[in-house]
Amino acid sequence: MKQLILTVAAGLCAALPLHAQGATSFEVGTHVGASILVPDGGSSEVVIGIPGAGTAAGLFPPLYLTIYTQQHLMIEPQIAFVYESFGGSGLINAALQLGYLMDATSRGSPYFAGHFLTVNAFGNGGSTEWAAGASLGYRQLIRDALALRLEARYRRSFESDRNAIGLLIGIGAAFH
Repeated sequence: MKQLILTVAAGLCAALPLHAQGATSFEVGTHVGASILVPDGGSSEVVIGIPGAGTAAGLFPPLYLTIYTQQHLMIEPQIAFVYESFGGSGLINAALQLGYLMDATSRGSPYFAGHFLTVNAFGNGGSTEWAAGASLGYRQLIRDALALRLEARYRRSFESDRNAIGLLIGIGAAFH
């Protein structure tokens, strides 16, 4: 839980001074997508999420806050929460994605990003897992208040020794 709090706090604290300078816009949204999970030495499986394909290698619906700074830089904390009432257990997932928007002056632009995340299970023993990866995407502003994204992502989970390859479609509200 401590790692989760530190991950989210670091992402938000890094972005707040840049937002105060007045050159920042932001976006709030979620994803729809699919991921292929490939464990080392095991068989693969496909996971589809609506919304989903975000944190925890594509299993849970993330909420993201993208802060655009210095025109090209993207700082994006993501969070997801799942609770099972019948088992008294759940997951809290936090990710931080840092990206570069290639053409910040146009309504549509390709981007690339690197990210890391932590998955914190609670109840029934609890555990923490870390993962890191990279993504390539395209962001298109529709009107001034709606952003659509298409993103391909690779992620490596270290404790469970598995890879995840995902394709996401994101929709967000853009604020300037």
